[in-house]
Amino acid sequence: MNNLEQFVELLNIHGSNLETWQEKKSQWARDLIANDAQARVAFDEQRTLEKMLDEHLPHTMNTQLIAEIIAKVSLKRVPQKEKAFSFWSNWFSDSLWRPVFAATFPLIIGILGGIYYPQEPTTSAESIALLAFSDLGTQYQDEYLQEYQQ
Repeated sequence: MNNLEQFVELLNIHGSNLETWQEKKSQWARDLIANDAQARVAFDEQRTLEKMLDEHLPHTMNTQLIAEIIAKVSLKRVPQKEKAFSFWSNWFSDSLWRPVFAATFPLIIGILGGIYYPQEPTTSAESIALLAFSDLGTQYQDEYLQEYQQ
């Protein structure tokens, strides 16, 4: 980066008041302004811009508008008894039932799906596996019954 680019960057960062710059950079900038015409033009443009910004006055506040807004907000305040009621109603409606519903909804859908769409074996391998397990269950059940009947 050459001296002019560095100077313009520092000018944009610190402004045209060289007294607020660091001492070494301030002296370097003064020397550059004295010796370089482009640096002088950049410094003058920055100073002009800062003067224009300083002359611009901010908008004044409209006190009447502020008073109207505060009056409207004051009217919307909720009495203390209603605050307590709204707290409990919000607690039951928002904080409790929404998570409960969110947790039970998939469970209910799963149960309903299991009731209305019973699973039947679709392949021969599943059919054989179900028959084998059902035979095992009846075999153990028969042995269990025989032990306790004796």
